[in-house]
Formats: sequence, structure tokens, C-alpha cells
Amino acid sequence: MPESLLHEKLYTCKQILLNHRKKRIRPLLDDKILLGWNSLMITACCKANGATGDDACLEMALKNISFLKENLCDDNDTWYHTWKGGKAKYPAFLDDYAFLIQAYIHLQEVTGNSEYLIEAKKIADRVLELFADDDTNFFWFTSSNQNDVIVRKKEIYDGAVPSGNAVMAANLLYLAIVFDIREWKTKAEAMIQSLEQAITNYPTSFGVWVMCMQQLITGINEIAITGPKAMNLLSNVNHLFIPNKVIQIALTPSEEFPLLKGKLISVNKNLIYLCRDYSCQQPVETVEELVLSLKT
Repeated sequence: MPESLLHEKLYTCKQILLNHRKKRIRPLLDDKILLGWNSLMITACCKANGATGDDACLEMALKNISFLKENLCDDNDTWYHTWKGGKAKYPAFLDDYAFLIQAYIHLQEVTGNSEYLIEAKKIADRVLELFADDDTNFFWFTSSNQNDVIVRKKEIYDGAVPSGNAVMAANLLYLAIVFDIREWKTKAEAMIQSLEQAITNYPTSFGVWVMCMQQLITGINEIAITGPKAMNLLSNVNHLFIPNKVIQIALTPSEEFPLLKGKLISVNKNLIYLCRDYSCQQPVETVEELVLSLKT
């Protein structure tokens, strides 16, 4: 059979099948936009951009966070769980907020824009206010402002989607370093220690918790980059796999963030600082030197 005839027959068969399928009731289309899932996608895009330098991934992340801010957050900085047809509905859950904070943190890591960290801190303050359980170290799934819930629950297991509590523990560890908030680090440590036995015995059910525990055991690399070409160095550092890191850049002197405070800013020299608990080694000028410092 000639190839052209084969394609013709296949097209005819497809039309017959399509006409028959049209007689059936179409399944409903779930086209609502979820805050939590989009936030996870922003984090994924940032990681892809950091690893590969693909600008399309970063552009997608930036457009997405702008859409979320414009459409799923009201004038009182209250975020909503879902959006469809021009309308946002239902107060955001813990997972939504936790994934959103994580997205803002990763946006800063690839753009160097500290405003994303300030936004992440503001949202974290709101989570602590509305979701914290005073009797345990964990967070409720629903906000204290949500009155239509009979029983409030707490989720701790990491499944196909990480638990909001685990991601919040990671967020608090990160932001505690960025803003030097010891209480947040203490709370994250208490959350992890409360699950220590379960995490150790069943690590596959506590994936994000395991990463948080690893950070506490091995320590977190604090990386500060300064100088006129700090953005280029940031991109090169992001190409590397450096687990357990907090990274910030400064093009001009900055006293707002502890990790950048007092760092030398030169108009003709770029410097990379590697620190632990704000105690820094001698700065280096190349990514290769940074890698050697990380190995020692």
C-alpha cells in the first residue's frame, strides 16, 4: 500500500471514530488554577534555569508569579487557593502558602532580587500568625480565619506532593539565616526533632524532612557574592550542584541582610564569600576557588 493511501485511510478512520465519540457526553474540564501547584511549578522553573541557564524557564516563572500576585492575592495580602473565570476563591491552605514562600526564595536565588526574600518573610509571618498550633511545633492545614471547617488537621507526610509542614520547616531554616531570626530556626529544629524517629525509620515517607535533617547535621553553606558582575557569578554558581545553601548577591553596600552586612563592595573586583553562621572564610574571586573551598 502506498504511504499516501495509508495516511488517507487512517484519516478516514479517525473521522469515523471522532464522529462516534461526539455522541457521548463530554467529561467535565477542570481548568481552575491552583496557587500551590503553580508555586511548585515556579520553583521547578527556577531550578531548571539555575541548572541550565534556560531563560525561557525564568521568564515563565516571572510571568507566573506576577499572575498569582495580581489575581490570587487581595489588597489585604490575603491569598486564595484557586482562581477561575476571573475570580479567586477559598482561603489559601498551608500547602499554598508554604509552596509560595518556597517559590519566592528560589526566585531570589536565580534573579538576585532581594525583594523576593522580603515578600517571602512577609508571607511566613502570616503563616505563623494564622496556622501555627500553640500546643505542638507544627502548623494546621487550614487558617484560623476559616470558620467552615469542623475539624482542623495537620499533614506531615511527604507523598507525591510534599507536606506543607515539611516545606515550612525548610522555609524557616532558610529565612532564619537570611534575616537572622533565631526563633524561626529554633522552631524548624523543634519540628524536625519531633519527627526524628519517624524520619529515620521511614525516610521515603519524609523526603523533604530528610533534607531538612541533613541541613541540621551537615550545616548550611552561606554564599554571598559582591561586585559589578555578581549576577554573572550567581548564574555560574547556580549551575553547580551545591546542596544545603543560602545564596545572596550585592551590587552595592547592603546593611539590610546579615549575610551581606559589612561585605566589601568593589567597583572593579567581584568577591565570593563562603560562610557558616555568618563566620566567613577569606573571599575568593572565581567559582573554581569557591568549589575548592566547599571541599575543604
